[in-house]
Amino acid sequence: MESEFLLAMASPLTLVMRWLHILAAITALGGAIFALLALHPTVATALDAEAGKSFLATVRGRWSKVLHTAILVLIISGVYNVSQTIGDRPPVYHMVFTLKLLLALAIFFFAIALTGRSQATQKLRDHTTKWLTVVVVLGVIVVCLSGFLRFVPPKSAEPAAPADASIQSPTGENTLPAAVGSTIVEV
Repeated sequence: MESEFLLAMASPLTLVMRWLHILAAITALGGAIFALLALHPTVATALDAEAGKSFLATVRGRWSKVLHTAILVLIISGVYNVSQTIGDRPPVYHMVFTLKLLLALAIFFFAIALTGRSQATQKLRDHTTKWLTVVVVLGVIVVCLSGFLRFVPPKSAEPAAPADASIQSPTGENTLPAAVGSTIVEV
């Protein structure tokens, strides 16, 4: 933990980009959670259909600017962040990161479609609660995957086996070199 802090302080841009990425994700996912759990249910119960439609269109117009900015920040900071870490990671990191990226792209599509005005995406907006639920669930999965990725150490952090490692007998004697001993199966 201390070494991560020192590394971040060695590169203020890396630290700022990480903060921007996290803040943009909080903004986008938090807005989707608010819309799903508070905004849409309240509008559905407190306003008649026509007033609710008008109100949500106004909110959607304002929210789209915030959301599109958050998505742009996520893309820019994400490209920067990945350029700083991706090369020195084991295969599991790359697999999980690829899944995270694909889910994030799906979230971006649905979020933009739900805040847009295009007739091509009107069918999605006609079922906003359903698609907001998809966005929130995928967003939570992306956050969980991101948390997992923080614990995948770089390849360079993996301890190397000593070159002269030996196998010890039950009495404590070194009997075989590790390379030979690792192929022996005890019966």
